[in-house]
Amino acid sequence: GGVGGFAAGLLLELTAPVGTLGVLAVLYLAVGWFAGRYAERPEGETLVVPLGLAVLAAGFVQVAYALMHVLLGETVPAAYLVGRIVVPQMALSALLAPPVLLVARRLLGGPRVIEPHVMGS
Repeated sequence: GGVGGFAAGLLLELTAPVGTLGVLAVLYLAVGWFAGRYAERPEGETLVVPLGLAVLAAGFVQVAYALMHVLLGETVPAAYLVGRIVVPQMALSALLAPPVLLVARRLLGGPRVIEPHVMGS
């Protein structure tokens, strides 16, 4: 999960004009690590929890990215951050996550847990 998140964040930064290279890659690395840790547990029948976590992860990345800009000395108005960045990003994630998750489940099948020590046998 962490490798995929880092790669996605780095690809996003290399294709979009951002001022600080590596910040989104580290944030998506954290989200990918958490998603990988979440995927290790048995999953329930409903899709509510994974969809909710996807929306929360999108909000986390945007808030943490704004916090990094504040730490670098830039000003980010709270109304702008919430109204124009966090809420639209979370709404877009809420709209796109269900079809992406359903297509991924259809193509990849149900969740599987592979124990590392069993692979060599």
